[in-house]
Amino acid sequence: DSVRVKSPRPMPKVAARVGELRARKSKARAKDMNRRKKETSKNEAVKEEDEDKPLQEGDVARRGDFETLISRESSAPLGPIDAARLVPWVPPFVADYMVIVADPRAQSGDLRKTIQYLTSNTSPDILERVIAISSDDVVETTSWLNRSKVDTPIKIFSDRNWEWMRRYSAVVSDGRWAMSLLVIDSSGVLRKVLTNVDPSKSSQLVNDAVKSIER
Repeated sequence: DSVRVKSPRPMPKVAARVGELRARKSKARAKDMNRRKKETSKNEAVKEEDEDKPLQEGDVARRGDFETLISRESSAPLGPIDAARLVPWVPPFVADYMVIVADPRAQSGDLRKTIQYLTSNTSPDILERVIAISSDDVVETTSWLNRSKVDTPIKIFSDRNWEWMRRYSAVVSDGRWAMSLLVIDSSGVLRKVLTNVDPSKSSQLVNDAVKSIER
């Protein structure tokens, strides 16, 4: 028969030392866990603050911000697939840039004039990359296009609660209610954020902005 050899019991001083080391390790682990929790909470708070902060020139746009825009053609939100087809910085990479004109005012005369001016005075290759964002519902926008006999390749979207416009500085906390013009490049960077845009100068502003990107 095999003889079972009992492990020697640790000496009192050794046992005390082992217990002390274990206590220190446990305390260090608890301290590290608290530190990580604080860092996580801090990072989440910063992230939430950044997500609520309006974007400015040099900031990076997100495809997800475009998913809630209502398409005039379908009367439905774009969603992830159609948003990816619209913006130039995610696959399938349909363009080198995007030009956006946005106005938070209902039935904005400035936005409607700008759509007409751009349609008449801007080259077709640029117009393919221009979209307009209105606070009107898509029925009102379609009705205006039909009444005015405006035939434009500019895609028009609805942002009824100004969610997109607040995110992209088209509506800000200082109470500004005017038309804005934005240009986003193929990396998603906001290259231009122009506010209080004059419709009569919109074609020149768009052409100049596009040239600055294509240099």
